[in-house]
Amino acid sequence: MMQGYLDTHVTRNHSDRTLESDRRFLLGWFESFMVTDDAHPDGERQLLIWEAMEPVVGRQRIVGFSKGLADAGLRPRAITGYLGCLL
Repeated sequence: MMQGYLDTHVTRNHSDRTLESDRRFLLGWFESFMVTDDAHPDGERQLLIWEAMEPVVGRQRIVGFSKGLADAGLRPRAITGYLGCLL
């Protein structure tokens, strides 16, 4: 699913740098969200793409992330760039 999104950079004529930057950001974003999973040997696992897209909980995660970026003092343009990868 993520690769499908990244492939759209090619059709939108984005640079390899943009594609790689978005890929790194998205991998890191998903790795930063751990969810409890009793079936996993560690008791938790990385958030899955379709879980991030859940109508209520997924939106809450993204809103919380954007508020964290603002609280960290990032410039509006940087926040917009990060959120553009997620939305």
